Amino acid sequence: MPTSRPLRFAIQADATSRGGLRAAVRRCEDGGYDTLLFADHLGGVDPFVACAAAAQLSDSLTVGTNVLNIDFHPVALLARACASADVLSDGRFELGLGTGYMASEYGEAQLSLDPPRARIDRVADTIDILRALFAGEEVTHQGPERGVTAHTLEPLPPQGAGLSIMVGGNGDRLLTMAAEKADIVGFTGFHHDGEQVHPTHMTAEGLDDRVARVGRAGTDPELQLLVQRVIVTDDARAEAEALAARMTLGDGSIETMLGCPFLLIGTVDAIADAIRERRERYGVSYFVFFDDRSSPEVDQVVARLAGT
Repeated sequence: MPTSRPLRFAIQADATSRGGLRAAVRRCEDGGYDTLLFADHLGGVDPFVACAAAAQLSDSLTVGTNVLNIDFHPVALLARACASADVLSDGRFELGLGTGYMASEYGEAQLSLDPPRARIDRVADTIDILRALFAGEEVTHQGPERGVTAHTLEPLPPQGAGLSIMVGGNGDRLLTMAAEKADIVGFTGFHHDGEQVHPTHMTAEGLDDRVARVGRAGTDPELQLLVQRVIVTDDARAEAEALAARMTLGDGSIETMLGCPFLLIGTVDAIADAIRERRERYGVSYFVFFDDRSSPEVDQVVARLAGT
């Protein structure tokens, strides 16, 4: 899926203090990042609060969620939270949605972890309802998993129905739904069974397969890659060997590890080349780095490539 979209970059931050949040905002602004993102897990800050706070510290950054657990957010309340975040950021909010997956969190919150099909349907229903509410419509909608009755959103998000929605995941059915309904499709490369992570599609060939799955929908969403590690080093092989001792990808070889699209290991120049190559091969133009798993030198790569 070749793309002519310019490259853009985001940091996913774990904001555990005001100072840490300020540092993440400063890193994004100084490095040329487009977006600052926050996850949605028990034990972390509320992502909507973090988005609103970050938006007050910057006049330029887009803020967003990566990704919301759909079961934590009833749809009418989710619409209100999204509109509020968009209002308080002057139209700089991006919504990322996911199905949820951590059994421990569901148990702590006394929520039922339903089968994947039901959770995917929940995301699909939510997107349909949000689109209509963001457009200012009075909505009555009853899907298989989510509904509202005679509901109108107030205030409306400044972006209206143009507010970008991203769906992230890995499975066949979820990626097909995301390609049909979302503006952005995010690739994680792994399956989570509620207890453990299984890196089912984190190899180069695995991502080829996932991109092809999205392409079958015949739509043209922006493609996002959640990069698990960015290591700036002069000895890429040694770093790949160290990672291989902790995780197995594909055939377990160092070459497979070095070719993994969800890892960026090498010099600043090599990583810049790898990002360009991944856009060419996969059509991915939106790269997300974890704040605490990315060498600070990668900011030089972002400053060089952002917008190109």
